[in-house]
Amino acid sequence: MIKRVFIFCFILLSAKLQAQIDREFWFVAPEVDNNHGDRPIYFRFTAFSKDAHISISKPGAKLFRPYKLTVPANKTISLDLTSDIDGIENSPADKILDRGLFIKSDAQITAYYDIADGGNPAIFPLKGRNALGQEFYIPSQTDYRNEYGNHSFEIVATEDNTVVTIFVTNDVVGHKKGSTYSITMNKGETYSARAKGKKAIDHLGGSKVTSDKPIAITISDDSVYDNGSFDECGDQLVPVSLLGTEHIAIKGFATLEKVYITAVKDNTDLFFDGATTAAVTLKAGETYRQTFTANALYIKSSNPVYVLHLTGIKTEYGESLLPPIVCTGSKQIGFVRSAKFEFYLMILTQKGNEAFFTLNGQTSLIQAADFNPVPGTSNWMVCTKQFSTTDIPVAANLIYNSNGVFHLGILNAVGWSSEYGYFSNYSSLNLGPDIKICDVADSVTIDAGPDKQSYLWNTGSTAQTIVAHNSGKFWVKVKDGGCDYIDTVKVSFSNPKVDLGKDKLLCTGENVSLKPDSNFQLYTWSDGSHGKQFKITKPGKYWIEILDTINCKASDSINVKYAKIPTNSLPDDTFICTGHPVIFTPYHDSSFRYTWQDGSHDSIFKTNALGTYWVNIRNRCDTITDTAIISSIRPTTPINLGNDTSLCEENGDAKTLSPSTLKMKNYLWQDGSTSSTFTATKAGLYSVIVTNSLGCKSTDSIRFLYCPPKLIMPSAFTPDGDGLNDYLHPYGYNIIEFQIKIYNRWGEMIFESNDINRTWDGSFENLRCPIGVYHWQATFSGLENNKPVTYLTNGTISIIR
Repeated sequence: MIKRVFIFCFILLSAKLQAQIDREFWFVAPEVDNNHGDRPIYFRFTAFSKDAHISISKPGAKLFRPYKLTVPANKTISLDLTSDIDGIENSPADKILDRGLFIKSDAQITAYYDIADGGNPAIFPLKGRNALGQEFYIPSQTDYRNEYGNHSFEIVATEDNTVVTIFVTNDVVGHKKGSTYSITMNKGETYSARAKGKKAIDHLGGSKVTSDKPIAITISDDSVYDNGSFDECGDQLVPVSLLGTEHIAIKGFATLEKVYITAVKDNTDLFFDGATTAAVTLKAGETYRQTFTANALYIKSSNPVYVLHLTGIKTEYGESLLPPIVCTGSKQIGFVRSAKFEFYLMILTQKGNEAFFTLNGQTSLIQAADFNPVPGTSNWMVCTKQFSTTDIPVAANLIYNSNGVFHLGILNAVGWSSEYGYFSNYSSLNLGPDIKICDVADSVTIDAGPDKQSYLWNTGSTAQTIVAHNSGKFWVKVKDGGCDYIDTVKVSFSNPKVDLGKDKLLCTGENVSLKPDSNFQLYTWSDGSHGKQFKITKPGKYWIEILDTINCKASDSINVKYAKIPTNSLPDDTFICTGHPVIFTPYHDSSFRYTWQDGSHDSIFKTNALGTYWVNIRNRCDTITDTAIISSIRPTTPINLGNDTSLCEENGDAKTLSPSTLKMKNYLWQDGSTSSTFTATKAGLYSVIVTNSLGCKSTDSIRFLYCPPKLIMPSAFTPDGDGLNDYLHPYGYNIIEFQIKIYNRWGEMIFESNDINRTWDGSFENLRCPIGVYHWQATFSGLENNKPVTYLTNGTISIIR
């Protein structure tokens, strides 16, 4: 049995959250080495103004039983996934697996995956539709080896027949450094590209992943080692399309705090802390490491980049992908403090917002004086502050700014380790990938996200959402936080059909080619081939499954039979036995059509007359005419087994059956025996077929009935333990149902049974009954002349000792 644990935590929300907010999330969990620690694992869900009804499924695993839960409005719930960990972590590498998790909610939520092991924790904030894309580079730290596990990136497909192309910068399981290879994945299927080596130079930073349909990627750096300490690091990525050119990293408390910047275009210049001279120029896929000189690091690039921040407490690390700072951020964020040890908030916001923070309903916990300017900027402020369990309890918590947006990192010591999570909205507007609906009767809601200053759709609507009933392109313009956004999504409705026609009947040597009418994207036949037509040369059931241009499916099947050739099957010459018609039974097949000499068309023909008979048998493959002659009439020998009667097996009765006083050529009894007589010893039906010397057959049967049921009760027994007559054991014959009750002299029932084979040991309530006479009543039933009868009888039984 799968054990599923729901842990409920409460937070009070006064407005909607914007950090990673969405209704749908795709995620694949990395394999974490259990020799270091990989459990417990949780999903943390936060709901807002509405109750959220959430399902967590594995679309690639058809037998998986989805999780179902409800997160009440303004609360956070933690879902324990540990019992399913072997089917959730993405292992082994270089295999197509079914580990993709799809989270669907009917209301806006945030979600993150938490490995809460005391020695190897990590937080993976889920990014909803912002995680989906078709082009990714893999960012990675370049300094530290892995003590356990390996560096990896995990891929999950969101649609069927997704072709993913992978370029790896180092050896991975199954593939060499510098190789490019492709895999095809269906919806919910996953793939792990895992480094073969554990050294920092073996990591997969700069690897590139592209796909023809949206995918999501998780990066994992298991047990990053530094000076005797090692810790799990990782995050969910965003695609290249959501990257930016301005980032700020907040310094934590790691011994060696570092940021790793990965370029996605050639000639990418990097500038730090407001410098006007580039510190370095990168090619696509190259990574540059930068350390901190102050409480924060301002990064500006000439092209969009990935920024991966490695921080922690001393030499216990975590890592997070940092969002760009332009037109991003959240108004409020819910998070869970998972341990009572050191805990820090790392807050980034624009100047002017510092005095407007509320933490767990209190305005005094985060003050403007806690903030300092970010070097190289004129309008960004940063705060790194430690909090006790009184101010931030080990539970769900909420931070809110009433004046503007902010970015939040949480840094929590967990046991001997630490975990780091960074929460912020990557894009204030993202309608997600193009939408494909495989049902023309359906509709789809397109959501531009909550709490924008204004909305304007191409339909004229100014609401947050619109409902599309037809195919087409839909765009929306929004204003949010002083930034203007526009995004477009294409909606396609389809309901393909494929028709192989009616079942077919072929003749020997014929073949047929199946050619579906429509022009589809992919054809898959029952033998696994993918041609647009299929040639059939033998009987069987054949099927096709197609995909149209938007990957909607349809299927059809057809049965193909090969007709049998009509053959001669009437006797050349035969005879009539008196009292028995001749029945002509030519070879039968459902494809044959029969025409007899009298114009009838049944598949058999009966007659009592002499003469010549013929039948014409035909199908689409051939036709024949067969003839039979009835030339004589022969006598039939009558037989008689007698009338039905009773046979009492319990008395050892036996009846010898002799069908005729004349000697017959053949005898055939119901059990296959061929003697001239048969001895019956049991009730039942007996029959015989005899053939006389002229070849005419006669048959008769007789039924021997059961004798009436009979019950036999002893008059006394001696339950004294000497092994002789210690039990009362009723017995009988032909009894189908039975009940007995035994009473003592005061009329108290001391024994009852519905099983005639059950014995009585002469006790009542585990005490021996005294010597004496006891009354019994019995009801039993059986068959008499094949009809049910019931008897009621009684008597006495003596106990003697």
